[in-house]
Amino acid sequence: MATWPSSTPRLKASRFCQIFGEVKVREAYQRTIGKRFQFAAWMFEQAGFSKEEAKARGRLMVTSLMGDSSTGLKAQGDWEKVIEREHAILVRK
Repeated sequence: MATWPSSTPRLKASRFCQIFGEVKVREAYQRTIGKRFQFAAWMFEQAGFSKEEAKARGRLMVTSLMGDSSTGLKAQGDWEKVIEREHAILVRK
């Protein structure tokens, strides 16, 4: 595994982004998250929810799944029950 020589200065992540295209990274992130929200809203519209309701539920679904993936949900013994409960809340009319 390659390592930085101790004499080589390291860039902090924020400085790295400033030098190598923070704007491009932000634009790519916004484009990607926007597509996720649109797709999730479409799924709820297909399930019979109004456009407004589908948009809200889609946004909740995407942010919930993103949060679950970053909090180590699968390490919990009851993770399947958590997902089932979230699903039930999102599709309840």
